Amino acid sequence: MFQGLARKQYEDLAMIVVDQVFKRGESIFSEALYIFMALGGHADAHEAVRKATLRAEQTGEKLTEVLRQDSGVWDMLTQRLALARGWDAGSFFADPSNYRGMAPEQARSAAERYTYVCSRIRRNLLA
Repeated sequence: MFQGLARKQYEDLAMIVVDQVFKRGESIFSEALYIFMALGGHADAHEAVRKATLRAEQTGEKLTEVLRQDSGVWDMLTQRLALARGWDAGSFFADPSNYRGMAPEQARSAAERYTYVCSRIRRNLLA
């Protein structure tokens, strides 16, 4: 019964997350944009992203269309994404699920590391 309850809660949470992604659309990428622009050397990346998302919301344009209008920003994003993930900017923005960063890889690594540490502790306690 507990496993069934946990599964139901997980499914409910997943539906909330999916709903929010579709409601926010491309603006879900705002944080990633800021980071990639800052890494690319944009002096005021946070303000540029704020203005771009605000303009997209006010005009109804997609965020990608607002960003494409500034070829320097679009080229920088494409370059940074190619280095980090092997994607061009258009491919990255095509699917909000692309914005997951390295979380799955980092979670697996942490789980493996702590599984090992716990097994050593368990072994020492039982010895």
